[in-house]
Amino acid sequence: MEYRLSQALFMLDHTDKSITEIALLSGFSTASYFDTRFKEKMLITPLEYRMKNKEKPSR
Repeated sequence: MEYRLSQALFMLDHTDKSITEIALLSGFSTASYFDTRFKEKMLITPLEYRMKNKEKPSR
């Protein structure tokens, strides 16, 4: 699962794909399952992660 989550993190940071599309492309069977596993590991939802990281200024 670590590999799938790292793929998802990359896509959240570097694409505008939907959360559902990222979940499926990362190998999760459903967006709901992805959301649950992501939140267990990161303590925030994928959408919260994306919004938080978009607020960071680019270097």
